[in-house]
Amino acid sequence: MARYYLRFGDKDVLQGNDLKVTWAGADAINKMILLGAPNLGSVSAIEGFIRGQIVGLRRIPEEVVATMPSTYQLFPHRIVDWLYDTSGERLDIDQFDAAIWRELGWNVFSPAVRARVIEKNGADYYQRLTKHFARNAERARRFSWALTVCPNYDEGKGGCAEVLEPRRAAGADYSVIGTLTNLVPNNIFADLAGSRPLSIIGVVVFGLLFGIAAALVGEENPERGEQIRSFIDTTQAVVMRLVKIVISLTPYGVLALMTRVIVTTDGRAILNLISFVVASYIAIAIMFVVHTVLIGLFGGNIRSYFQKVWPVLTFAFVTRSSAATIPLTIRAQIEELNVPAPIANIAASFGATIGQNGCAGLYPAMLAVMVAASGGTEISFEFVISLVLIVAIGSFGIAGVGGGATNAALVVLPALGFPVTIAALLISIEPLIDMARTALNVNGSITAGIITSKFLGSKDADGVLAESDV
Repeated sequence: MARYYLRFGDKDVLQGNDLKVTWAGADAINKMILLGAPNLGSVSAIEGFIRGQIVGLRRIPEEVVATMPSTYQLFPHRIVDWLYDTSGERLDIDQFDAAIWRELGWNVFSPAVRARVIEKNGADYYQRLTKHFARNAERARRFSWALTVCPNYDEGKGGCAEVLEPRRAAGADYSVIGTLTNLVPNNIFADLAGSRPLSIIGVVVFGLLFGIAAALVGEENPERGEQIRSFIDTTQAVVMRLVKIVISLTPYGVLALMTRVIVTTDGRAILNLISFVVASYIAIAIMFVVHTVLIGLFGGNIRSYFQKVWPVLTFAFVTRSSAATIPLTIRAQIEELNVPAPIANIAASFGATIGQNGCAGLYPAMLAVMVAASGGTEISFEFVISLVLIVAIGSFGIAGVGGGATNAALVVLPALGFPVTIAALLISIEPLIDMARTALNVNGSITAGIITSKFLGSKDADGVLAESDV
């Protein structure tokens, strides 16, 4: 219903076939979050019509289910393969056609249901019920197409079936080979525009390949290699100048973003879930301590380090976007902490998508432990090991934008066999926690860059952790 309102507002477009999307309800909606929504219908809706709908310990009879108009709207979409014969062959049955239901003897057309209804309410009522069934089944057909029709629908062109069928056939490839293939960009310009969740990784992979090719060209032709190096240095100088401009405007942006967070956060939800908020901030603080200890173990001056990265962490805190903070993260590592540029670029880029300590690490792990404890699941050593592995693997490709932690939770919880509804309960306080999680993500990227430069033993690495530099 929310998606229908977003597309058509309060206008009833189900009386005919004019399904032109007007986005009439868009102005009244600030944010819409759908969790587990049956966008293409559900086979269980058909089952409820045939056998009666089970609710708790009781069963709603078929003839009663047939009186509810909204239940028809949950039928599987016509583009969905939902019925097969005993040999595994798909059966093309129009579930929105009342004549098919009559032929198969389902629901109100079942002899048993017909006899029961006539005995209780009379033959006239039964005739009205069958007409009610046919009318609402046809409206449900139009309702399902109204939610899937192309936004640029043009009357007479048949809606979006020709678009949805190829998408359904193609599907998403979640195999190991498919995942690795997705890391390589098909279109570098599309990835530069952030067209998919793995865009950042795609850009990094392209950068690595481009760098290898440039180095080989430089060996073969030193003059061209110098031209390439000069071009890259000039481009980096321009980008860094843009970063400094952004930093100069940061105080004004921080004020605006903080105002928005305060205004849009549900105060009552914060009070009800204050214990989870406090627990989250304690966990985030512990991870900051872990980062601090790691930097200290490599001889860093902790106070000087935080003085130099504080503007970056503040920007990450208020924007709730690891991706938006990448230029600042790179600049801080190169100019303030003397991390070599290649390491700084890779650490910042990968850190915004893979291994986010806050969004893809702490948050889904905390939710999983909460659900396990409340559901009676023993939190054993085996459970912790499996949780760590799933969280680590699930962190790959989580977008470094606001709300990315919810996506991480939707990956981890089902993998452990837990319901995802707990994530929905915490959406109201998501921005409040997400700010600190993002700052932790960015701090983890910077910490990784510093430690990596030390391990690689580059010439600049000796100065990275010196007291005068850090």
